[in-house]
Amino acid sequence: MKKNDSVSRFHREVVAYYIQEYDLKRVGEMVGGTFADDTAVKYLLGDVSEKTRSRYCQTTYRSMFGEAIMISTDSEIDNLIVLCPPGYRGIPTMRFLRSGGIATVCGVGLGAIKRSIAFEKNAVAVRNRFSDDKTWYMMTFAVRAGKTHQGLGSAILRPVLDWMDKNHYSVYLETHKAVNVEMYEHFGFQVVDTCMVPGSQIKQYGMLRAAR
Repeated sequence: MKKNDSVSRFHREVVAYYIQEYDLKRVGEMVGGTFADDTAVKYLLGDVSEKTRSRYCQTTYRSMFGEAIMISTDSEIDNLIVLCPPGYRGIPTMRFLRSGGIATVCGVGLGAIKRSIAFEKNAVAVRNRFSDDKTWYMMTFAVRAGKTHQGLGSAILRPVLDWMDKNHYSVYLETHKAVNVEMYEHFGFQVVDTCMVPGSQIKQYGMLRAAR
């Protein structure tokens, strides 16, 4: 099945709120706030303001818009999943810059960009070891800060995994919090790799949910 076929099929068969381009500012703000205390994000971006962190997230998602699937339960966007289809190659530098990357670079600094590039290079290398032409990459799984433990995570994740099972796809993700590993294991993911984020003491857990 071609990548475009799988994306089109997902849109047809999974009932969710599909993020629109005009939602991206709110998406960036939600994710930026949700991951404010995330050790990996703090390492990558440094001590930046929430506004700058949110702009970085917004730019990242804007540069992926149209290629990745971005969904929430509804237009309130209290939860979010960003899925990259099999064969996704990452964000081209020029697309990132055209999507607001120049202002973002000025906001976070070149050091943050260099750390982000090294981080992404390592993540892609690990991900490729455990991915094939039937593997989707779950780049983001987030629930708005202050809205956790209300079933919002399961509400958006379960339909995605059910669809993956129906179509015999595997799903890969990374997390940098040991506490998240057990949660993902509950949904059928298994740790397939552990490594350190380049230049840091932060452990990265690569997790795969095998095709059913």
